[in-house]
Amino acid sequence: MKEVSRQSLYKIRDIIQGQNYVNIRARLGQLLPKEYSRRFAQLNFGASNCVWFGEDDVEYYSYSAATSEEKELIAECLENSREFVCSNLEKPMPFVSKLFIVPSADQIFWYRDDRGDVDVLLTQWGFQEKAARQDVDIIDILISEPRTIKQSEVTLTFGYSDGSAAESVPFKLEIFNNCKECESDEDARYYVGRIHDGKTFTVSDESGAQTQNFTVAKGAEYNVVFNLLTSCRIKVVNRDGERKPGFRLKVDGSELAADENGVIEISDLLLTPDKMISVTLLTGNGLQQFVPVRDADANEFTYVLEEKKQEVLPPPPPPEPPVEKMVTIHLLDYDGEPLPEIPFTIMQKGGKSISGVTGSDGVGMIKAAEFEPGKKYVVKFTVTPEQREKINKAKKSTK
Repeated sequence: MKEVSRQSLYKIRDIIQGQNYVNIRARLGQLLPKEYSRRFAQLNFGASNCVWFGEDDVEYYSYSAATSEEKELIAECLENSREFVCSNLEKPMPFVSKLFIVPSADQIFWYRDDRGDVDVLLTQWGFQEKAARQDVDIIDILISEPRTIKQSEVTLTFGYSDGSAAESVPFKLEIFNNCKECESDEDARYYVGRIHDGKTFTVSDESGAQTQNFTVAKGAEYNVVFNLLTSCRIKVVNRDGERKPGFRLKVDGSELAADENGVIEISDLLLTPDKMISVTLLTGNGLQQFVPVRDADANEFTYVLEEKKQEVLPPPPPPEPPVEKMVTIHLLDYDGEPLPEIPFTIMQKGGKSISGVTGSDGVGMIKAAEFEPGKKYVVKFTVTPEQREKINKAKKSTK
């Protein structure tokens, strides 16, 4: 460590009575985060003087060497430090407010940290000049001076894309060129602190895949929304419950095909407030909607195809056999009466003969196919005495 300030104990007096300042500094290191305890210089008492030390690798500048803007930043740093230290050490150190008393502004040193921000080192803390007629609170005067650089309170509010709160969620906060891991509280909030207006910071999820940038402004809200993803399965069936492998549908406007099991699987489904999955035919008809939830195992849906049932008609009757054309032969006696049950023969000159028998009405029927077109035929028949006798008897019975 290197010496930053040295003073004769005859010129300054301690204002924290009955306390060992070396022990006080040791307790500050135990009770405070390092970013606050390091603002109080380590000290070592000699026989007649005291030396205050800073870090070897830090270049310290006196308050008087600061620009007006840097002096405002120094005052902000002191104000934030006093507020935090006093509120946290009020019980173990009732005298804590006196730690922010220094003999003069020359005992306020400042430097640029590894993020490029102004930080402060106090030497001769808890002392006043013996020659001073009354105690003067130098730091309070500096804090009370008007500032042109404005600060705003920054509190992050966390939620998910489905509109629910994100409580106790790990995240990364990148601010002042420094990235630290944080976690939202039970109210899905995280207090960052007072930040200069116009400063930017970045919040990302634990994996770093989702990133959101913010700029500090008076009255601004800082709502961090992390995407909540799930998946679902849509089974495609007809009205009989039969699966339809390869069937193509539109899911939220995208054309997708069912797999060999008749299922459409969707991964990385973004949940939003009142999210509904809309499924239609490729024509846009047949809309069916499903409501997904966080639990992917519960996102099993069934799309039923509203197919029109075809009317089942009875089978047509067998075709009627074609009507076979017939040639009618009428056999009559000399009286013009029909000759029933008389065999006859149709003779083709130089061709085949066709045989037949008349019915009770004296009519014989021969298939037309038996005749050759353009040929001449002669009909021959003979009435036997027995047949004549029978015919004559039939005539008498009808008279």
